[in-house]
Order: sequence, then structure tokens, then C-alpha cells
Amino acid sequence: MGSDDEPECQLLGGFYEDLVQACLAFAAVLALVVKRFFESPQRPWFVWGLDVGKQCCGAAYAHGLNLLISMAISQHLGEDSDECAWYFFLYTIDVTVGTLMNVLMLSLLLSHARRNMHRRKVWVLLSRNGDYTSALPAAAAAAAGAEAA
Repeated sequence: MGSDDEPECQLLGGFYEDLVQACLAFAAVLALVVKRFFESPQRPWFVWGLDVGKQCCGAAYAHGLNLLISMAISQHLGEDSDECAWYFFLYTIDVTVGTLMNVLMLSLLLSHARRNMHRRKVWVLLSRNGDYTSALPAAAAAAAGAEAA
């Protein structure tokens, strides 16, 4: 892609690229807001916000790493390498293999938590994936106990 007649694709580089990224992030969060209105049973806004917060943090982390790795690979391979092609490749791997790995690791964690619930309270909390109602009072009590000590 280093020839004069073909435009080179760069992941970061100017106002337009940043605007596209911001619009895509806004569209993703807006889609989650719209989806919330159609879910049944509908979660409280606070619980929904915690779930969306986890999704946004994970997506931002993966996106940032994919950007950095894509640019590093492209720089290492030289001027004929395309950052956008590497990003697409890494994104595809992330959403296929990465999602499968996340599901497997979550299944293992939940299985371990359910087997060890009788040993420690933390395993009981971890065994209830997505249930913030029981975890929040326990976390608040633990924080209050830490402040008193």
C-alpha cells in the first residue's frame, strides 16, 4: 500500500478518524440503551449501567490493544503493510477466539465458585454472575469494615 496511487490506511491520524471512532462508540452505547427498553424482565438502570460499564471497559481495552498491536505489526513489516488490514484481522480473531475463551473461562470460574461456595463468602458472590443485588451490600459492608480498621 505504499505506492503513490493507492491511499494508505492509518488507524489513528486525524480529526476525521477520531470522529468516526466517537460516532461508532456512541452508536454502540445507543444500541444498548434501545435494547434495554425491549428486554424482559427489564433490569434497573443501576444494574444495567454496571453491565454496560463492564462491556464498555472490555471493548475499550480490546480496541486499544488491537490498535496498538496493529500499528506495531504494520510498522515492523514496513511501508507495504496496512494497519487497517491488521486491525480487521486482529478484531476477527478477538470476536471469535476471544469470545470463545471468555465463555470457557467464565464457565470454569462459575463451576469453581459453585464447588467452593461453602468455604468462603466471595465464592457465593462469584457464583451469581450478573447479580449485583447480593454483592453490593456485602461490598459496602466490607468497605465499611476496612475503613473502621
